[in-house]
Amino acid sequence: MSTATLMVTRKQIKEYGATDYLARALTKLLSPAGKQGNSLLFQLSDVIKSIDAYVQRHVRQATKTLLQTIRAELVKIDLAIAGDDPLEQLAVEILEEDSKFKQAISESKQREREFYQTHGDWIKQNLVTHNNIVAFSLQS
Repeated sequence: MSTATLMVTRKQIKEYGATDYLARALTKLLSPAGKQGNSLLFQLSDVIKSIDAYVQRHVRQATKTLLQTIRAELVKIDLAIAGDDPLEQLAVEILEEDSKFKQAISESKQREREFYQTHGDWIKQNLVTHNNIVAFSLQS
């Protein structure tokens, strides 16, 4: 089975973590390939392309991470149904690890910001800079 025949609904996209707004934004410009009950069906390949395009926009890092996770899950569905190509499996694993790595960097930057917000005054009071060399001040 090829990617073109696989279908996904907005509800399924939301089940992978997308908000209602994000699911609608991803499918806004797509032509529905069919209907299942009250839900519109979109081709999986089109949704993946839409995610790729959306990630290129100026969106928050958390949204990009979420989109990469959703994309990886959709590609997994495609691989499970379409067949197991080792290179595609490797690509999915790389996307998952990249997503985890970017999330860890984002969390680290957030903790660093919180640390400097909490301890910034102490650092300014207790560190002395002389000729671009930072040393602790012995004065308390």
